[in-house]
Amino acid sequence: MHGRSSSPVSSGGKEFPVYLDKNENPFRLPPSLREEIRQLISSVDLNRYPDPEGKKLKQVLSELTGVSEENLVIGNGGDEILSMLFSAFIEKGSRVVSLSPTFSQYPELCRRHKAEWVPVNMEIGDKEINFDEDLFLATVTSYSPALILVDTPNNPTGKVISNNFLTRLAESASGVIVVDEAYGEFSSSTLLETFRNRLIPGKLCILKTLSKAWGMAGLRIGYAACSPSVSSGIEKVRDLYNVGLLSQEIGAIVLQYREWMESRVLSIRYMRDQLIQVINRIPGWHAYNSDSNFVLVRSDFSKSVLRDQMEEAAIHVKFLELDTPGNWFRVSIGREDELGRFVSLIEKVR
Repeated sequence: MHGRSSSPVSSGGKEFPVYLDKNENPFRLPPSLREEIRQLISSVDLNRYPDPEGKKLKQVLSELTGVSEENLVIGNGGDEILSMLFSAFIEKGSRVVSLSPTFSQYPELCRRHKAEWVPVNMEIGDKEINFDEDLFLATVTSYSPALILVDTPNNPTGKVISNNFLTRLAESASGVIVVDEAYGEFSSSTLLETFRNRLIPGKLCILKTLSKAWGMAGLRIGYAACSPSVSSGIEKVRDLYNVGLLSQEIGAIVLQYREWMESRVLSIRYMRDQLIQVINRIPGWHAYNSDSNFVLVRSDFSKSVLRDQMEEAAIHVKFLELDTPGNWFRVSIGREDELGRFVSLIEKVR
């Protein structure tokens, strides 16, 4: 991660793009898994519709999570499950409480469904990010939202919300509580783990995806572990064949490779922590601690200068508009050579 890497360049002399803007897993699937998928594709009957209930995939997910199959919902990525939650539980004028900043789809879904988005701001200080639990609970009590969305680790800050607080929230709120753990594997603990072999209570829904830690962003598989009332509500609005045949079959295979996933997660967490240390040694830059596979970065340099130099270097990061002084962006944890190019660039920004 020190200095410019020896990554290849195109025939025109311009370096190949580095994509650190979508929080993807940078590692390809292992050869043995790729071979299993190849054999599957050559044998599957694509003239047949997929299982509308996704029984095979749900069985594997149940074994993985300890949640009963009837309380699991599968979707075409986590985004579709979010859309189904809005369709099932939101009416025009309903209120939706979430963190701010947060996943951009939350306010977008509120706009589409004509709901009122009620953000609860986190405090982004010079060195750390703070979450006011009492303020969040007071907001929920005051607004009585139909839906509460808590992404943990939070996107884009990487801040993790404690399981104790989430349990308090689930016990006190009257609306549906969605705990979005899309990046949970990169954290030290998750709420889903606490419900292994237990019934998920009340109106709680824990959202997961195979796009991040499992490295299957192109396959589009999300799932939710829900209380009975939430899962039945989602099923009423779910399209019959919402997850394709190949996605179901490949997903069931990929989930057998948990050790591979966990080893890649450890690598990403190590590189994340190293990147934070390196950035914080560079004058004019600050990286915040993160429990995810991305890092929130603040720069004292002009956003237009940063954009121009990133574009020239073919490095893609996610620029952000935050209600806090400074120029902000989120950088995903890529491979070591990709992070080396990124660090080399920001060391030269003036």
